[in-house]
Amino acid sequence: MKRFLPLLLMAGCIPWLSANAEVLMQDDFAYQAGNLYQTNGWLRNNNYYKSPIQVVATPLAYAGYETDATSNAVKIVADEENSWTNCEQLKKYFTHAAAAGDVYVSLLVNVESVNDNTCFLGLIDDRGNNRGDQVAATDRGRLYAVKDGNSTDGFKFGVSKGSIGFGAKTDATFEFGKTYLVVVKYTFVSGLQNDVISLYVNPSATEPATADATASDSYDLDASGAAGLCLFGSLKDTLGPAVTVDAIRVATTWDELGINGGDSDALTAQFSSPRCATAAYSNGFDTNASIADWTQDSYYERWRISENPYSNTVPAFSNINPESTGSLYIARSSSTLDENITSPEITVPANAKLRFWGVFNPVWLYYAHTNLNITVDGTTTTLWNSFLWAQDNNIEDTKWTQHEIDLSQYAGKTVQFTFNYSGTDGDDAMFDDFEIVTTDNSDDAKVYITPGSSVTFTDMTEGEPTSWQWTFAGAEPATSNEQSPTVTYPDTGTFDVSLTVSDGAGNISTKTRTGFVVVRREAPQAAIGTPAGAYYSPEASLVVPIEVPLTFTDESKGDPDTRSWTFPGTDTPTSDAAEVTVKYLKAGTYDVDLTVSNEAGESSTYLYALKAGGENLIWNIPVEENTMLAPISLSWYGYYGGTNWLDMPGFAEHFTAPLAKITVSGVNVYFARATAVSTDADIVVSLTNAIDGLPGDALATKTLKASQLVDASETYNDPTIFTFDTPVDVETEFFITITGFPNANGDDIAMYCSPRRDDPSKSTVYHWLDDLDENNQPTGTRTWVKNVDESLSFAIAPRISFDTNTGIVDSVIDNEQGADTIYNLQG
Repeated sequence: MKRFLPLLLMAGCIPWLSANAEVLMQDDFAYQAGNLYQTNGWLRNNNYYKSPIQVVATPLAYAGYETDATSNAVKIVADEENSWTNCEQLKKYFTHAAAAGDVYVSLLVNVESVNDNTCFLGLIDDRGNNRGDQVAATDRGRLYAVKDGNSTDGFKFGVSKGSIGFGAKTDATFEFGKTYLVVVKYTFVSGLQNDVISLYVNPSATEPATADATASDSYDLDASGAAGLCLFGSLKDTLGPAVTVDAIRVATTWDELGINGGDSDALTAQFSSPRCATAAYSNGFDTNASIADWTQDSYYERWRISENPYSNTVPAFSNINPESTGSLYIARSSSTLDENITSPEITVPANAKLRFWGVFNPVWLYYAHTNLNITVDGTTTTLWNSFLWAQDNNIEDTKWTQHEIDLSQYAGKTVQFTFNYSGTDGDDAMFDDFEIVTTDNSDDAKVYITPGSSVTFTDMTEGEPTSWQWTFAGAEPATSNEQSPTVTYPDTGTFDVSLTVSDGAGNISTKTRTGFVVVRREAPQAAIGTPAGAYYSPEASLVVPIEVPLTFTDESKGDPDTRSWTFPGTDTPTSDAAEVTVKYLKAGTYDVDLTVSNEAGESSTYLYALKAGGENLIWNIPVEENTMLAPISLSWYGYYGGTNWLDMPGFAEHFTAPLAKITVSGVNVYFARATAVSTDADIVVSLTNAIDGLPGDALATKTLKASQLVDASETYNDPTIFTFDTPVDVETEFFITITGFPNANGDDIAMYCSPRRDDPSKSTVYHWLDDLDENNQPTGTRTWVKNVDESLSFAIAPRISFDTNTGIVDSVIDNEQGADTIYNLQG
């Protein structure tokens, strides 16, 4: 049965309050449905009566919060029709005012819609207020429902200390139509404008250490005391939220609010990450004691612990792991070394990985290098070779780098690991943070990453959560309401992660993992972005015109803080910018150097032999692919880019428009196969314009017999040279076509091709197909088709000269490394 009598604030009537609890107000709105005005002490705070605040028969409930479930609630309506004026505001005074310490207001809130950032509840200031009906009272400590940008999917809660200006809002976004437990805390601080207001949403039974939003705006004077509460309808010219409130408690301590955290057995927040790992074995190589159980087979025991950095340009490992005080170290020697240091026996857990950091100079690995070996049941296998690793990854820098090796095939095995340094006249090597890790969801596990890395978090809550609120210190974004969000950590540090979940019954649970994400910095890896419009070349790294703006970009990995460019021969010889635009002033061959650094180390890279102006060969194959050229076999059907039996008599290579007008005098073609029984077959090379993105009209043509083709595989350098009778000026995109490949039995002709690439946009090759009728018979016509199935480039190199070079020296070497570097097919 509904109760319509005023509630008596007596300790005996409220079992969850202590006998001497100071509760300033409690209202479960146990009144008859209708206007709230003049019910149990609720008076108008003004003489406005539009959109009256209503008692409604839809009480709110929240597990873990003491309410009278048989009572009603109060609804504040967003009245667009009456938004031109102030709508009804109702106030109710406490049994007595509170003017020191803290005042807590708890209530249940269900927001249906939000229109403007307007308040719906405030604390009445005790300063000179007339407690009469329809007399305005000053309010402090306002609670808002706030628009979440342009989103219509949710809203934020907000607070302000006074009535002027807006204070702070939650990072989290909340759902419309859902009931939340909200606590507003007003803290009295000595002084005129020092009071603080804090906001908590769905808090636990004990007061959280950190509020969801805090405001201390000083636009208004502080409250002289908290005397009552005010409910606000829409204010003039602003459309307030449509909101239902219930179960208001006002007290001077948190415990007196009656929050017990709900059914703790029904919902227990928990989470982890696929990147979460714990170490089954770990050795930081910090002191001599750390290798006391490692054995060395050399009398001299050259492996030792060093507290010094690797070199003056490579910082100590403590710049990556601040807890590090030493590293495992071996010094170079002019004597031949074969030095081993072997771990104790270690049992490898399931799903384990081996991680360690290393630093060495890749230039000297040819002379002496380090292997990491594993021994199982008397059999030794090399897991990692520093020389091969550097070769495979084109490593040129001396910097700390982390390595990871999958140990899943050794699960359950008892093994030993050995660092073996062998060779003569190599360079020093240093290693650190050697550990065997496995995926682990325990509370002790951590996530270790580098800046800029992304981490996915997995909800593992026990129960049936329906909402999730994550907070990620140091991450972007800093909050999420997804069940399994992914965030990015841009900077170094150790960061907490917190998850608050709730279910349909109103149960809530919070889990915070302190220091869960550890972001360690590593030295950057320098990389230079190629200027748009520059050509690659078999003779140089890049070919560019003079007196034309070229933009070089820093595409380094690993978050560099500083960069240093050198551009000999340009109008901007040096720069420290991430993006630099330069002009080459005279024809010649130059290097471009880039060095990047951060607190963990530095890295350098170069563009060797960039050729500006003059006569050059160009093609679409970058330098790093030069050593990987090969013919593309079609098995029994011949070659793509050569003799074939697939009705492809011709092929084409596309070139983008030059940055400045060029003159094309001929074409070099590099053949991997050049055997012909059809010796008189005409091999025709043409320069064509582009029509609708395909080869068009021939602007120049040169024909050689199949017997004149040069097999470049013997020397890997010699081209077949097609020289046009008349050079052609080109200012737009163009094609080089090659047709006439014979396919008699014994003909074996194929051009070199780039390796297959993953990016389809980098394909520059086309083929000439016979058009077929409905019976798959040739019609006598052919169509050029771009190869979109494989991303390739042919070893076809037009010989060009830039028009802007007239009267300028043909070749000037301005190269700090000394002699000019020329790239051939071997790189």
